[in-house]
Amino acid sequence: MNEEKIKKIKKAGWEVGDIDLFLSPEEVAVVDVKFALAKALYEKRKNAKATQIEAAQKIGTSQARIAKAEKAHSSVSMEFIIRSLAGLGATRKEIGMAIAR
Repeated sequence: MNEEKIKKIKKAGWEVGDIDLFLSPEEVAVVDVKFALAKALYEKRKNAKATQIEAAQKIGTSQARIAKAEKAHSSVSMEFIIRSLAGLGATRKEIGMAIAR
């Protein structure tokens, strides 16, 4: 973000900073895990050379839901992302490794 934009935001009364300025360490950990799982879902689908539509059909959901899951959208739970990974053939070990990255 450029300096001019930061000044405007601060002038309007908002804070500018990293995620840890606004969240507890525990909340940061949850966000980190969700993004790691979302990235793993994207990579699993790409490695399978599947489109979002094909992945959705295999899992039994919609393409839009897969797109949101791959972006760690707030409307998508970690449970859904994990179930999607498993539905695409990810093992528990692969899921654990994704979280550990």
